[in-house]
Amino acid sequence: MRTLVTRLRRLEDRFQSRLAALQPRVPSPLPMILELLDRWGVVREPNESVAETFSRAIGLTPRELKAELMRRAGLERR
Repeated sequence: MRTLVTRLRRLEDRFQSRLAALQPRVPSPLPMILELLDRWGVVREPNESVAETFSRAIGLTPRELKAELMRRAGLERR
Protein backbone atom coordinates (compact mmCIF):
# COMPACT_ATOMS: atom_id res chain seq x y z
CA MET A 1 0.00 0.00 0.00
CA ARG A 2 2.83 2.36 0.87
CA THR A 3 4.42 1.94 -2.57
CA LEU A 4 1.09 2.70 -4.25
CA VAL A 5 0.68 5.92 -2.28
CA THR A 6 4.27 6.90 -3.04
CA ARG A 7 3.77 6.21 -6.74
CA LEU A 8 0.54 8.20 -6.82
CA ARG A 9 2.25 11.15 -5.15
CA ARG A 10 5.08 11.03 -7.69
CA LEU A 11 2.61 10.90 -10.57
CA GLU A 12 0.63 13.83 -9.15
CA ASP A 13 3.81 15.86 -8.78
CA ARG A 14 4.93 14.95 -12.28
CA PHE A 15 1.66 15.87 -13.98
CA GLN A 16 0.64 18.82 -11.80
CA SER A 17 1.87 21.44 -14.28
CA ARG A 18 0.16 19.69 -17.17
CA LEU A 19 -3.12 19.57 -15.26
CA ALA A 20 -2.86 23.25 -14.41
CA ALA A 21 -2.33 24.07 -18.08
CA LEU A 22 -5.47 22.17 -19.05
CA GLN A 23 -7.76 23.94 -16.62
CA PRO A 24 -9.50 26.92 -18.17
CA ARG A 25 -8.56 30.31 -16.81
CA VAL A 26 -11.90 32.05 -16.75
CA PRO A 27 -12.06 35.29 -14.81
CA SER A 28 -14.52 35.39 -11.96
CA PRO A 29 -17.71 37.36 -12.68
CA LEU A 30 -17.85 38.47 -9.02
CA PRO A 31 -16.12 41.88 -9.44
CA MET A 32 -18.42 42.72 -12.35
CA ILE A 33 -21.54 41.74 -10.37
CA LEU A 34 -20.43 43.72 -7.32
CA GLU A 35 -19.76 46.79 -9.49
CA LEU A 36 -23.16 46.42 -11.15
CA LEU A 37 -24.92 46.17 -7.79
CA ASP A 38 -23.03 49.25 -6.59
CA ARG A 39 -24.05 51.24 -9.69
CA TRP A 40 -27.65 50.21 -9.16
CA GLY A 41 -27.43 51.35 -5.54
CA VAL A 42 -28.24 47.90 -4.18
CA VAL A 43 -26.83 47.32 -0.69
CA ARG A 44 -25.97 43.83 0.46
CA GLU A 45 -27.61 42.82 3.72
CA PRO A 46 -25.33 41.53 6.54
CA ASN A 47 -26.32 37.85 6.21
CA GLU A 48 -26.98 37.87 2.48
CA SER A 49 -24.85 36.21 -0.20
CA VAL A 50 -23.96 38.00 -3.43
CA ALA A 51 -26.32 35.65 -5.29
CA GLU A 52 -29.18 36.55 -2.93
CA THR A 53 -28.44 40.25 -3.32
CA PHE A 54 -28.28 39.96 -7.10
CA SER A 55 -31.52 37.98 -7.29
CA ARG A 56 -33.25 40.55 -5.09
CA ALA A 57 -31.92 43.35 -7.32
CA ILE A 58 -33.38 41.78 -10.46
CA GLY A 59 -36.68 40.85 -8.82
CA LEU A 60 -36.26 37.11 -8.50
CA THR A 61 -36.04 34.76 -5.56
CA PRO A 62 -32.72 32.94 -5.17
CA ARG A 63 -34.45 29.73 -6.23
CA GLU A 64 -35.81 31.39 -9.39
CA LEU A 65 -32.37 32.80 -10.21
CA LYS A 66 -30.79 29.37 -9.85
CA ALA A 67 -33.46 27.80 -12.04
CA GLU A 68 -32.96 30.45 -14.72
CA LEU A 69 -29.18 30.06 -14.69
CA MET A 70 -29.53 26.28 -14.91
CA ARG A 71 -31.98 26.66 -17.81
CA ARG A 72 -29.61 28.96 -19.70
CA ALA A 73 -26.72 26.57 -19.11
CA GLY A 74 -28.79 23.72 -20.54
CA LEU A 75 -28.90 21.91 -17.21
CA GLU A 76 -32.62 21.95 -16.57
CA ARG A 77 -34.02 19.31 -14.29
CA ARG A 78 -36.40 17.01 -16.07
